[in-house]
Amino acid sequence: MLNNIDVSLLELKIVNSEDATVPYFELNNNGISCKITTSMKVNENYSLANTDRLIYLTITAGTTPPDEIYLSQEFTKIPNSQDIFSIQSDIFIDKKYLIDEHEHLKYDFANVSLSYTHKHPGEMGVGESIRVGTFFKTKVPILDIRGGK
Repeated sequence: MLNNIDVSLLELKIVNSEDATVPYFELNNNGISCKITTSMKVNENYSLANTDRLIYLTITAGTTPPDEIYLSQEFTKIPNSQDIFSIQSDIFIDKKYLIDEHEHLKYDFANVSLSYTHKHPGEMGVGESIRVGTFFKTKVPILDIRGGK
């Protein structure tokens, strides 16, 4: 339970550029381009929160700061109900963040996390609020599908 809100992740799905569901990120000649769809449910005490409720999807690479880099961060407002809801995020990560000067993939996987907070981008303390409000983390392999690389 985070800030008196119980958020449950029901599904996380990665859809590649060919509309196929895959268990990895595909690095093509431009970078990673995919859709991430999540289904969630907000349970107890939802009506007690009297502020905006946001879900952040954060994608990083590397292991720990300062080596960890942010690749993408999307956010959306939680609908005002206790029903199951879905969020679809269009993700594009430029290849310049993922390959080295020899055109080799720098990272074997990306870190994907979901966080709950009431803070908006740019607000003071939003980074800490996202860190503390993280309710799901996973590692997603990066598959290099560039021709012959």
